[in-house]
Amino acid sequence: MRHRSWIALLVILLLSGHLHLARAQGGPTLPPAARIVGLRHEYQTWCNCGPVNLTMVLSYYGWPYDQQTAAGWLKPTVADKNVAPPEMVAYVQQQTTLPNLRALWRYGG
Repeated sequence: MRHRSWIALLVILLLSGHLHLARAQGGPTLPPAARIVGLRHEYQTWCNCGPVNLTMVLSYYGWPYDQQTAAGWLKPTVADKNVAPPEMVAYVQQQTTLPNLRALWRYGG
């Protein structure tokens, strides 16, 4: 039993040193907080989470319109309650106010 305790302690010590080295070699330390300025806040209207989120992100790049403009394209009928990521990408690609802005959507990041 005592032999197992020493082995467990040795493994813990080895792992703790290894984890410390892994953190040290991982690159620069990240700040504890970050803030993005230049976003225009807009309260979401009924069933409009996709358009309002997209509107707020686009406002960072100078897009002047509100969520109703985006919703008119993203949700062409009143019955449409959902906006999928590919639709949001297509909207960014077709808008002409910010011609150099492009969107990309990936599975798993």
